[in-house]
Amino acid sequence: NEHIARLLNHDKGLETQKRPLLMGMMKNAPYALHAHCVGPSEKPIMTVTTHTANDGSLVWYLGGSVAERPTDDDPQKVYDSSIDVIRKYLPETNLSDVQWATLPIDRIEGKRSNHKKLPDSPVLHSHTNAVYAWPTKLTFAPLLSDMVFDHVQQRNIKPQETSLSPLKLKTASITTEPWNEDIWQHSKTMRDITEAQG
Repeated sequence: NEHIARLLNHDKGLETQKRPLLMGMMKNAPYALHAHCVGPSEKPIMTVTTHTANDGSLVWYLGGSVAERPTDDDPQKVYDSSIDVIRKYLPETNLSDVQWATLPIDRIEGKRSNHKKLPDSPVLHSHTNAVYAWPTKLTFAPLLSDMVFDHVQQRNIKPQETSLSPLKLKTASITTEPWNEDIWQHSKTMRDITEAQG
């Protein structure tokens, strides 16, 4: 969003912050799971979403506090932290056949005065007839939609009955999900993790 706003000279007053994450990925996950493991922190200890790889195996995509680290950090720290959380919250889970990998990403979000913390709400930036929006986190998506709706209503923008010819645009290509890329042949197995933990 920020890059597009700058290209269009819509960036006056727009501030964002970059938060590095080293996301964990666990292939051959034992079952489908979508969960937040929570504790006495403002952030989940670990978040889990499940995806199906092209070969049919389940992949757990792991975020939350286990991923809050520099993108060039040692992946072993992500594996160790994730295993500790799984053993505590899901002690019966069999990890003997899983493979591990990490994905470094930079999450871009609206800026907060204390840039080390998440904004406590979605961020909306507007310029002329364009609106740029950052939900901050997925649970804020409904609040963000309310903010956009209010923004449109305050400007008395209403649907028009004029019919427009459909735009003749090329179909956009869709990228490959990271768990379907060639990352697993060099990934850590559970045996590797156990040996590294000593």
